[in-house]
Amino acid sequence: MIEVEATHITTRREPRALVAEVFPGVFVVDGGGVHSVREAGRLFEPLPVSDEPRTFPISDYVVLLAETQDAQLRELEQYEADAARRRARNG
Repeated sequence: MIEVEATHITTRREPRALVAEVFPGVFVVDGGGVHSVREAGRLFEPLPVSDEPRTFPISDYVVLLAETQDAQLRELEQYEADAARRRARNG
């Protein structure tokens, strides 16, 4: 189990929950759930600035899910970049 610093808060969940961006574009919700940046725009909003620490624990299993999501996002970004290069080459 590790402690993460909250960077966002949920917008469509009551009660609202803290959210941490644990990898670029990969978010973990306090209480469970791993989401990609593709979903984040409608599910989360940035936390307002505060001097208070806002951390929460996540389990090793959730860390593993976040690592998997991070790898999948990087693969998808590479696929999209390759596809764009192919389209540009083919006119």
